[in-house]
Amino acid sequence: MTEDMRLFEQRESTLRRNLEAINSRFPGFGAWLHENAEARDSLSVVKTGSHWWLVNDDEKMMDRYDADEAGLSDTKHAIWVVLGLGTGGAILDLSVERRQHVARVFILETDPAVWWAALQHSDLTPLFTDQRVFPLWNRDEIRDRLFEGSSTLLLLGLWREPLYIRNRGEVESRERQFAEDLSKIRDHLFVVLRSMGNSAEDTLVGFRQMMMNIPGMLESYDITDLADAFGDYPAVIVGAGPSLDKNYKLLHEIKDRSVIISSDTALRKLLADDIHPHIVVSLERGLIIYQKHFANLPKIPEGTVLFVQSVCVPEMAGTWQGGPFCLGFKWGLPLDHWFSGLTHLPLIRSGASCTHLAYTLALMMGCRKIALIGQDLAYAPDGATHSSATAWDGQTKDTLDDGQSKYITVPGNLGEEVLTHDIWLLFKRIFEEWYEGDRERYEGLRLFNATEGGAVIEGAEIVALREFIDSHAAGLPPMPRHPGEILTRRPLQEGEKRGSLQRGFDEALQSVDIMRKGFDRMREAAEEVAKPLLSSGERQRRAARMGEILDGMIVQSPLVTYVYQSHIALMSGDLLPHRAFSAHRDTGEWSKRTEEFIEAAETIFDHLEANLRLALAMLEETPMDSEHLKSLGRDWGPLDAEAALEAWRSSRDKELPLFALRLCAHYDFSAGAWPAEDAADFGRMLLVLGSVERARHILRQASQSATLAADPRFYNDLGVAFMSYELGVAPDCDNAYGCFAKAYSLDPNLESVHDNLVACEQIIRKGARMTLALKKSEHEKGVSLVLAESYARLHQWEEALEWFTRAAARFKEGMGEEEEHRLAEVYVKTAGCLTKLGRVGQAEASYIEAVTTAPEDKKHFYRWELLRHYLREGDSGRSREVFRSLAGTDDGLRVLEKNRGALEAFASERRYGWLAKLIEGAGIGRGISEAPKVPAETSDI
Repeated sequence: MTEDMRLFEQRESTLRRNLEAINSRFPGFGAWLHENAEARDSLSVVKTGSHWWLVNDDEKMMDRYDADEAGLSDTKHAIWVVLGLGTGGAILDLSVERRQHVARVFILETDPAVWWAALQHSDLTPLFTDQRVFPLWNRDEIRDRLFEGSSTLLLLGLWREPLYIRNRGEVESRERQFAEDLSKIRDHLFVVLRSMGNSAEDTLVGFRQMMMNIPGMLESYDITDLADAFGDYPAVIVGAGPSLDKNYKLLHEIKDRSVIISSDTALRKLLADDIHPHIVVSLERGLIIYQKHFANLPKIPEGTVLFVQSVCVPEMAGTWQGGPFCLGFKWGLPLDHWFSGLTHLPLIRSGASCTHLAYTLALMMGCRKIALIGQDLAYAPDGATHSSATAWDGQTKDTLDDGQSKYITVPGNLGEEVLTHDIWLLFKRIFEEWYEGDRERYEGLRLFNATEGGAVIEGAEIVALREFIDSHAAGLPPMPRHPGEILTRRPLQEGEKRGSLQRGFDEALQSVDIMRKGFDRMREAAEEVAKPLLSSGERQRRAARMGEILDGMIVQSPLVTYVYQSHIALMSGDLLPHRAFSAHRDTGEWSKRTEEFIEAAETIFDHLEANLRLALAMLEETPMDSEHLKSLGRDWGPLDAEAALEAWRSSRDKELPLFALRLCAHYDFSAGAWPAEDAADFGRMLLVLGSVERARHILRQASQSATLAADPRFYNDLGVAFMSYELGVAPDCDNAYGCFAKAYSLDPNLESVHDNLVACEQIIRKGARMTLALKKSEHEKGVSLVLAESYARLHQWEEALEWFTRAAARFKEGMGEEEEHRLAEVYVKTAGCLTKLGRVGQAEASYIEAVTTAPEDKKHFYRWELLRHYLREGDSGRSREVFRSLAGTDDGLRVLEKNRGALEAFASERRYGWLAKLIEGAGIGRGISEAPKVPAETSDI
């Protein structure tokens, strides 16, 4: 056998083994290679010196990776993305199989010629049989292959720290191709990770609002009844970007020749100009969205359809005065799929913004020419974020900049570069990704960016709105029917569909119980990992078992999958540095973080269970609420103040425990039209029902009443509202403390007020200590001061002194003028603690430190504090000295004038003739200041 024959058979044998392994795991990959068989011999593998090369007539690519051992061994890189396969030999040298910390390896190579050359040259079966390795071979399927390889939430979390390993020869030779493919990967991950939600708490807020929307779901129309009903007409989607002012008035011309879909933010502006959109969309969950965009709207045309996602506050549907309202669910989220199945209300692809949702609706309605206006996705040249006459009118980049914002410059529609933000960049990328796929699904689809400003959306045709109207809408006949006229079906009013809701909630409660038991098993598995005398490999195997338990549970319950997904992804990132168990401390850290994760899960289950029970209770009470309202001659819908008050008062003697929640969704309490006592009772009931944000809002309004302003019990209740917690609504301890202090001043004998003051301090301290636990030095001085002041308010002087001392040490570390002033304040408060503890000499020294430290233009404030100290101690000599130093400057004289009444009263009580003479001789009150005198009764110096 000749050498050539031997080499040929060797290559063929290697190729067969590789293809068998490929076809076994990736049949689609094998089919792709077969389709591209003509590329089989277009590249050759040669060796020169110590390097292997891929060569043809046009290029020569060295097979070498730019990756150092430190990066390959770093346990935080649990996902590798290999850019370029080369000859296959160098990738084997990376020793993937020996690196147990690596969870996934993605090999990006979209050139079939490279694959054929490598499959003949190198035995890659160790890669193809390794369940962690996934090839990315087709540029059009990169996103799908990434999803297939990262199919669990734990794996998605690992994408926060990927390692990109570049084949030097290929990347240098085909730099643009790899840059485009890498951009696809990063864009996909950006969208996926941002779409997972901010936190489990954020998701639970949405889940609770779904529960609150159950009465609305029972009355909702089905938006999908509009499917393909407007195929002959274009659509215009109205965003609220700053460029909207340029062209929105043109909508008057096409009100019956184009489907107009408005975002919630743009609605008020359109109605003010008598432009009536056919559909209005909203998808954000905050109460502020209702208050800013829907409360006190101008008259809405009867046919205008409202479509909101089920996580929106129930007030949106409950107070809607236009045409039919429709509730829906967000396509692609497991919880929404589950809930949609129970309610028979539709799943709608929603993206991350109202205009994404509006675009999907336009497609669903059959529109194939879709124009975007007000879709700037960028700051205006003057920094504005939104159009005029919207809720965010006047908001600019400067007013929003928190010092942590991520700004990016991108191409603009008008040929210039524009400044955008990472959130808007996400919106832009979603549009681009969707439109790329939609053009293949929908024949004749064209997306026009008629924004006339803002950022380019790749793929969309840039036109002026006038041009779009003239070309695609002006010549059309009027639409035969308004969308609102088509919607007549309410799914949950049909047959036994309502009963499926109750069964679904019962089953969900059972699944929560299953999850609790599953997390008990996870805790047991975690304990096995932490046992002593185990090798790192054995710990890794046991840790993998815990992950398998979690993956198994997730597929059992869409509730857990959605609610917990962001937390699982974050946890997997937290565990990354310790997953190799290469050091003793890794085991302890891994165990600690795993226990925190499980404890958080148990808290989430508590909230899930509470919300499911709320859902069952609302489902049971809804018919009775409706009967009560019907007995008053009314139906549910927008209620005015008189009707809402009558309904509330007459409900008190009935067994309707959740009626306040239902009523809250149908009456706009921002009008403040109820008698204060009724509003206060209503707010208290909302507080009992856990609706903290609404209770605060209503009780705060009621506090304007002269009657309630003198009621200590009312202020105690308002303080409780501020101190209470609701998902997504943190305790407001500053306002709570102010309310309790007000109640205490009105009635010092009210026992609950004292208890609440103490509880408020405990919450303040708990929050401060949690912040300290983050071990971020920039927080320490502020948090130390919070703790010190909390202890001082409860007269715990030793503890207060300790924290004031710590705060002073932190303020000294960075001494600008502002820090000097704050440090002087800390010294004064420290001196107050020392005085209470009887350490008079130390207190004096601290007051003197305050004067010394303070900026020159503020020293008079602190000399006054020092004077007060000497007066209280009866030290006439030093009192005279400080008094005269104050009287020697205009600022000091103003301080003395402001406090003249207190000084005179103090001199009289103590019989300090010398002080009276000082006051008289200082010339106080001779035109230095107009500040009012302190009354003589307040003689506490």
